[in-house]
Amino acid sequence: GSGLQPVTFNSIESLPTPGFLDFGDAPDPLAATSGEYPTLLANDGGRHEVDVLGPILGAALDTETNGLPNGDATGDDINGANDEDGVGFPNPLAVGSVVPVDVTSTVAGIVNYFIDYNADGVFDADLESATFTHPGTGVASVPVTIPLAAARTTTFARFRISSQGGLAAIGSATDGEIEDYQVEIVGSSPTLTCPGDMVVANDPGICGSVLSLNAVATGLPTPDVVFTIGGFPVPSPHRFNVGTVTVGVSATNVLGSTSCSFTVTVNDTEIPSATCQSVMVELNEFGSAIITAASVDAGSSDNCGIASMVVSTTAFTCADVGIQEVTLTVVDTSGNVGSCTTTVSVVDNNPPSVTAPALVSVATGTLLADYTGEVIASDNCTSSEALVFTQSPSPGTVLQSGDLLIEFSVMDAGGNVGMATATLSVTDLFPDYNYDVQPDPLDGFIDARDLLEWYSRIEDGSPTEILFDFSRYWQSSPE
Repeated sequence: GSGLQPVTFNSIESLPTPGFLDFGDAPDPLAATSGEYPTLLANDGGRHEVDVLGPILGAALDTETNGLPNGDATGDDINGANDEDGVGFPNPLAVGSVVPVDVTSTVAGIVNYFIDYNADGVFDADLESATFTHPGTGVASVPVTIPLAAARTTTFARFRISSQGGLAAIGSATDGEIEDYQVEIVGSSPTLTCPGDMVVANDPGICGSVLSLNAVATGLPTPDVVFTIGGFPVPSPHRFNVGTVTVGVSATNVLGSTSCSFTVTVNDTEIPSATCQSVMVELNEFGSAIITAASVDAGSSDNCGIASMVVSTTAFTCADVGIQEVTLTVVDTSGNVGSCTTTVSVVDNNPPSVTAPALVSVATGTLLADYTGEVIASDNCTSSEALVFTQSPSPGTVLQSGDLLIEFSVMDAGGNVGMATATLSVTDLFPDYNYDVQPDPLDGFIDARDLLEWYSRIEDGSPTEILFDFSRYWQSSPE
């Protein structure tokens, strides 16, 4: 028989009578030469006596009185029952390939098979035949290697199963079955067509793209196609990083190999994710403050990495006190730009610098003067003219004898207060003294305009010169 797959027919109602024969149907003669594929009885064609208890190929069996050769080995198929159902294999057969041949039998037997690889019309007993034992359990598969030197043309195969085994392509057997098939042997070196150069954008969230690799390869046997980068094999799909690489492709079968290449360019088009946070900065004593991009960055990110981050304003002065808006610009390694906007709260918490004046002692009963004009003060943001000065105790307070702590407060435009203190010494001009006046008593007259001078000794015993100016205390004209 011929064809790619075995064909199973319904079981025949009655088995052939023992003594009848089953012949093959390979061409005999072939190319007008009788006996090249021995099929006919006259050429000692292969044949089997029908034994209902013996092994057969497949499920069906018919009988003939002679071989039924034709050009495509279907003579037995179309005569009576189609009993060519015991052998299955892929057709065509590629040179250099290993193909599975499935042989079906429900009775154990020995299979002898022949394939005319060189298509010379002869089943060579040494180079074109093989055998294996079938266990009789249904389908048994045997691998068959198609030689590289096999003729790439149409040829024929013969399969015989029997109990005795050791069968040639010709001659008779006491049981079993014979089936002939037309086969086509093919083979070609690989051809390969690479895809064009590829330019793609990155996949979201990664610094690259996962791509399936495809190339069109033909050849028999089917070529193995391998993709390489830098000489190393890579799978498909494959992740390509951002940039350009050359992909090599090779197609190889037993008849040869060929190669080609193409480039893959992955462009990073993903904009960085810019994330901002609001910040507060305090002016220093010089009225300035500095921030950086890192100050307002709240975790900006990019699939390929950040090259730079810049904030629109970095320096702040007293003129910026309050809420200021800034923009953070993020640039990735491919030049893609992302940005976000946030606020900077600029605050001045620096109090004025205050220096209290040096105070000269005063007499008791004197009213406290306003010393704020003598206070020296400066501020980082508020001019001296705009500072607000206060004094405690307040000016005009009647002074009592002793040391008085005076507190000076200076407030700037932002409400910050600086302070300094000074001590004012308040003295009593009329102290109580006990004098030991010598001589005692003093005799004489004094004028209200006179200055009395005498020496005395204070209770502690130290001599003291006393000057008393009567003119300051005289209440009436002397008599």
